[in-house]
Amino acid sequence: MTEKTSGRPLRAVAEDLGVGLSTLGKWVGAEREAGRYRQMQRGEPPKPTAAEALENLWSQMLRASHDTKREADQQRKSDKDRRPELER
Repeated sequence: MTEKTSGRPLRAVAEDLGVGLSTLGKWVGAEREAGRYRQMQRGEPPKPTAAEALENLWSQMLRASHDTKREADQQRKSDKDRRPELER
């Protein structure tokens, strides 16, 4: 069994990594199922896994939340600066 990503037999790669051939075969199979194998063959960057996609989404949501809070704080400050002081 030979994979074309490196051109080397899986057995040689498994020996270099210090893992069994069946273990390496499972890893390659998992990558194929995720669609990454075909993308690597075409030279495309791999799609993120579901966990990576969720982590990216969570980070975007946190950034948006912080940005919204910062903008609201700035708006309140500028509104306060423009308001005339009430005389007592």
